[in-house]
Amino acid sequence: MSGRRPRSDDLWDASYVLLVILISLLEFRGMLPDGYPPGVGGDSLGHLFKIWVVRDYLGRGDLPPPWIRWWGAGFPFLRFYPPLTYLLAGAAALILGGPSRGYRFVALAALVLGPLAMDRAARPLLRSAAASRAAGLIYGFSSWHLRMISAEGNLPMFLGFSAAPVTLLAAERILEPGADWRSVLPSAAGFGLLVLIHHTSALSAVVAVLPLAAAAAPGVVRDEGISPVAKRAAAALAIAFGVSSVWLIPAVAEAGRARFLSVRQFPGQLEFWSVNPGDVLTWPPRGYSQHLGVVLLAAPAVAAAAARRREAIVLAATGYAALIASFGSHGPLGWLFLVDPISSFPPIRLVPTFVFCASLAAVYWFPATGGGSLRRARLAALGLAALTVLSIAEAYPRTADMSVGWMPPEDYLEAVVWAASEIPPYARIYQPGLPAVEGSLPSLLPSIVRRPILGSWYAEATQIRWDLVLLDERMRLPSESAWVRRALKSYDVWAVILSDRIPLRDEVAETLSGAGFSAAWRSGEYTAWIGRGRPAEAVRGRVLAIGKSAWVVDRILQDASVDRGGSDYLDDYDPSELSGYDLVVLCGYGYRNPGRAREVLTSYLTSGGRVAVSTFGSPDQDSPNVLGLGFRSKTFSLNGTVGVSGTLAGILSPFSYEGGPWMGPLYSGPGVEPNSSIGGWTLLGRARFGPGEVLLIGGNLLYHAVYSGNGDEAAALANFMLPPPPEVEVSVSRWGDGEISLRVSSPRETAILISEAWYPRWEAQVDGSPVPTWEDGRTGLTCVRIPPGVSEVNLSFAEPWRPLYPASAASAAAALLAPLTAGGRGGSGGGRRRGRSARP
Repeated sequence: MSGRRPRSDDLWDASYVLLVILISLLEFRGMLPDGYPPGVGGDSLGHLFKIWVVRDYLGRGDLPPPWIRWWGAGFPFLRFYPPLTYLLAGAAALILGGPSRGYRFVALAALVLGPLAMDRAARPLLRSAAASRAAGLIYGFSSWHLRMISAEGNLPMFLGFSAAPVTLLAAERILEPGADWRSVLPSAAGFGLLVLIHHTSALSAVVAVLPLAAAAAPGVVRDEGISPVAKRAAAALAIAFGVSSVWLIPAVAEAGRARFLSVRQFPGQLEFWSVNPGDVLTWPPRGYSQHLGVVLLAAPAVAAAAARRREAIVLAATGYAALIASFGSHGPLGWLFLVDPISSFPPIRLVPTFVFCASLAAVYWFPATGGGSLRRARLAALGLAALTVLSIAEAYPRTADMSVGWMPPEDYLEAVVWAASEIPPYARIYQPGLPAVEGSLPSLLPSIVRRPILGSWYAEATQIRWDLVLLDERMRLPSESAWVRRALKSYDVWAVILSDRIPLRDEVAETLSGAGFSAAWRSGEYTAWIGRGRPAEAVRGRVLAIGKSAWVVDRILQDASVDRGGSDYLDDYDPSELSGYDLVVLCGYGYRNPGRAREVLTSYLTSGGRVAVSTFGSPDQDSPNVLGLGFRSKTFSLNGTVGVSGTLAGILSPFSYEGGPWMGPLYSGPGVEPNSSIGGWTLLGRARFGPGEVLLIGGNLLYHAVYSGNGDEAAALANFMLPPPPEVEVSVSRWGDGEISLRVSSPRETAILISEAWYPRWEAQVDGSPVPTWEDGRTGLTCVRIPPGVSEVNLSFAEPWRPLYPASAASAAAALLAPLTAGGRGGSGGGRRRGRSARP
């Protein structure tokens, strides 16, 4: 077969490209005009923020961007989100003059790419240029695809959807009879780039193509043998992994550090990300039926029945199976999305799988119908054109969703800009209680005011995400003003923007006032509250809390760095794990092996450690010798105001629980030094154990203080367990992306909490000597221990994955050059073989 193409084919291809460009320009009208502002909803705003950041990095010649402090108080930039879309858009933004222009350029290029990529990949499968072009138009201009560049859209998913047909092309190369293994590499590298564009789009495409390839593979293996196919498949996997390794390896290796929304933690997320079958089947279309297209819902089944070909049946079956799975909580497969690792894959991400399969299956009848007479071929071509026009026309009116229908109020921007002008350059702004409709308002603010903004979409997956959720909840409780004050200072929040429209606005204002903030400026419905954060502050010590009631320790020791252990069993810990803590609190603890538990505890105490023991809820609640430490624990029934002597007299709330008596242990022993007592039994006391110290906390007081909400009681317990933190003076020498320099003066050795999210890659030096860092369990921020006196504290973020960047580029280059080294017709893989068609 000659490799020359007829001139008529070239003319048709050129006409098809021009048609795609024309339709793309029509669909693209009015999308993201210059100055596109923070708006309602709108994942687009978060994507624009990332493009703005990358543009700035590229403008400084800093490639790849290793770190970004704006991202919710610090996080490795794009560690858990593929970076290629943002790099392309950032480069375009640098050339074209703005993030929104870079966004629009990539979106328009993707809109053109989708139909062309599907046409190229589908032609060997459909065996008809007319059918593959129609499939490309239906695919590229589907309602779902266009929805992804609306104001609530997702640019990486949009580009990923457009590039997804490369998955089909790679499968065709692997299963092409007689192909040289090197001919697989360009399309395999394309799949690696697809992973770098949008990983779930790659997974959606694999789900679409894998059943088709599995159906075709046995015939290819039977004719050619398994070795050539396996060689091509191995080469494809190796090159795809090599190209994507620059992001894939770090993301997988450090996946435990990401804090995405999970349907297992928030079951409501499963319903939110599930397609409602009722919406799909209604007319006129609403809900997700607008994302799918009625033509695509019906055409695959009709085409599969008309074509009666295995490929058409497999495509239709795969598409409908994906659609049913996308129903999630509304369908029979909802349980599947509660199982790891599938729980991190939202059901709605199977809609692209349906569109992929349906676009191909919808036109599969054309080659079968077009055979025979010229009249039948013309009728089939007319039907194919009508189907394509109907599908595009069905999607076209819904592009109104792409227009910007809402602008943020000027008073909002004025309030934020004013607040930013009043705070230091490293300080942060916080917005409590944003209504759902305003969830994206802060997404672009860092680019406007050059200040980090806590919260909002762009902070997704950050270390402190859940801590900020907790802060937002407690902002609405005036009784939590003390907790809120500490949190806002720890996060170095100097300004709070409060909207009159948020739920419980007056309660939030009361909480802010109690936390030391004052309303300083107002613009329309927005008020700017000003306080004073801290770039770094001393903490009372590093504390490990072990047991079922460990959560109350964090509420009591709010000035300490409290870690809640990974196990409630004392014997699950190694003595070396305890050595770095100033205090270990046992509260509702357990153990499986008493001897091992005693060994762990006594080893820590004999090294000079301090242990606070509350035996309530533990196996030692009624023990003559608690853990071999030499004191007795006995449970008493306490009710109302009991006779308490010592430092707690007059401080405690009445002992009662839901109208009944309060049950709690008291202690006695020859070495116990009582601090507070009840009837000769120790309620609060100390005991020496070699160089270490044991603090006895009876009456289940840790829980009692939290249950009663008695701040004086909680403060007395905190002062009993740990000394107050020293007053430290902190000045900021440098606060930049991945680099922090502080000058700290402290009267004694202490630990300081630095207002930057902790990550394992932080390296710290104090006066030039390396020191360890750790994560504060309450805030997710970074802690460092410093000596007495004046110290220079330097933190820098180390990026161990930089060698992957040239390795990934080398893999891509090798994939592109490898076909040139192949001999004969198998070198390019572009010519068709006689005999079996090249198809999966």
